[in-house]
Amino acid sequence: MRGRSGWGTPPSPRTVRLAVAAAFVALVGAVGPSCPSRDLEVQITSDGASTLVVACESFSDACSPLSCHKNHFLCDQVTCALKDVCDVSGNPAWAPEQSMGLMLLVMDTSASTLSIEAASACVPLNLRPCIYDPAGKVGCPTPVKDATACFTDAIAQAVEGALGSGISFPGFTSTDGTALVAAFFQKPGGETSCNPSVLVNPEDCLAGSLTAAAGLGTPIGSSMLDITCASCQGGTHSSTGPNNSPCPVTTDQCFLGLVTQALAASSL
Repeated sequence: MRGRSGWGTPPSPRTVRLAVAAAFVALVGAVGPSCPSRDLEVQITSDGASTLVVACESFSDACSPLSCHKNHFLCDQVTCALKDVCDVSGNPAWAPEQSMGLMLLVMDTSASTLSIEAASACVPLNLRPCIYDPAGKVGCPTPVKDATACFTDAIAQAVEGALGSGISFPGFTSTDGTALVAAFFQKPGGETSCNPSVLVNPEDCLAGSLTAAAGLGTPIGSSMLDITCASCQGGTHSSTGPNNSPCPVTTDQCFLGLVTQALAASSL
């Protein structure tokens, strides 16, 4: 699988179109003489990137002492803890000010236990430059004209890098029971940098460092894959987003937990 721009003109600030190469075409249909191969396009839009951010940040203070008794259905009114929290023991909380790694995973979601059929390389992702902070404590002192455009571009570029690293799994004849998942890992050590280009090693993208998992589905009115749901450490048990089918859950595990289990069991 190769990543490439899907259009001849430069992408807009909030939308980057990527094409998944023909090695991945089997995901969307049988390839044969009567069915010519075609590229499957991945479009990371501001809506898709915002789905990830909302899923990871909306519930961080939802049950704080000041908010607990306003959110009766989200929060346990005795303990002021988030009900049905997505808590993967030992995994880090979402921290966008710290350097991250990203992997794309082709996952078999047909059973209650997910499995990984293919994975990209671990590629870097740095959202800190999109956080304007004059003091430089949790962000960077350089003003950001449009934070949404900034983090959309950063995520899209990381996805493009993951696609370009080589990911393929021939043999699928249907998207039923299959999902393309973007896995986000907190780089160990708590590195922070205002340089958009950071580095990661393969060992930075391990199960114990997973902080968020986003499923790529097809939004209404689009034929291209985009982030349509996400699951984050410390968020809700249910996945968040307009189309949760790429982010299944079980009674016992949130989607993040299922992806963590699959990563731990994978030999890729």
